[in-house]
Amino acid sequence: MQPAAIEPVWRDGRLTLPREPVAGDLDKPDLDAALQALKQLMQSVADAAKKEGNVDRRAVAHLNDLAAKIPETAPPQLELFGLGHDLAGLQGYAATVSAEWPPLLASRFHALTLAFDDTMRQFSVWRTYKRNPSKDTLAPAQISSAPELAHAVADELRNDEGKEFTAAPLADAIDALADSGSHPSQPPLQLLERAQEELARDVLESLNNVLKRIAAAALQAWELLPERERASLHKSAGGFRDQANKHIENCGPKLADFAAKWLRRAAKASFAWGTAKAAGLATGLLGKLIELHPMFEWLGPILRLFI
Repeated sequence: MQPAAIEPVWRDGRLTLPREPVAGDLDKPDLDAALQALKQLMQSVADAAKKEGNVDRRAVAHLNDLAAKIPETAPPQLELFGLGHDLAGLQGYAATVSAEWPPLLASRFHALTLAFDDTMRQFSVWRTYKRNPSKDTLAPAQISSAPELAHAVADELRNDEGKEFTAAPLADAIDALADSGSHPSQPPLQLLERAQEELARDVLESLNNVLKRIAAAALQAWELLPERERASLHKSAGGFRDQANKHIENCGPKLADFAAKWLRRAAKASFAWGTAKAAGLATGLLGKLIELHPMFEWLGPILRLFI
């Protein structure tokens, strides 16, 4: 599992989101105070920008929306990472602020982004995520495909097999994360290229975390497999099950069976994207995920067992 907005857990026989707020470096009262100070600072910048006639009203509305989103206490991980991506959007807008806003107001905006960054870095999971980006830059096609793939996986989690071992909030969270870079009513604050790539990477890492949990559950049916297939899988998957077992509970044969059936169905689910979508050509969802994004190559040998 890699740090990402979504790191699902097993609870009461369902794969779902953690309930706990993210732990910060500060004591709770100090952390709460830092979040509340950030909220007040953002609101004050929005109020000041509203008084300036040459500041885009949509930028003011966006700052007001962000101020309303800042929680009064440490949030769960999905919400925390959403704030992190909002920060990336503000940082991407900084050049426009410097060029178009009055100097004093621009300096307040830049101070806000620094305070926002300092607050986010009070959470070790966010620092780890920022320190460990992939060495490979995502291609434009990889960035643009991430939301569609995420929505497709979420839809599959809502099918008959998926509902047997996942809780509804998980699929909803995947959809929300995939949509979090869209600000259709606020074009000036749409995520710029660097921020879009960061968000796409978070979406993909989150999908990777979900699929690893599901694959590990499916492989709990290990003892039900013929010896020859067990040996083949162990060799081709590089001992993935042995590693996975260190991190998950024993899901039992019934849940494992549903997870295996889900992998089989998702692998064959129709998915069309890009030029293939325009031409009406569809390929298997999980196969397309592996094709477009090498981080999912580990899944190939496991899928071969189930399909």
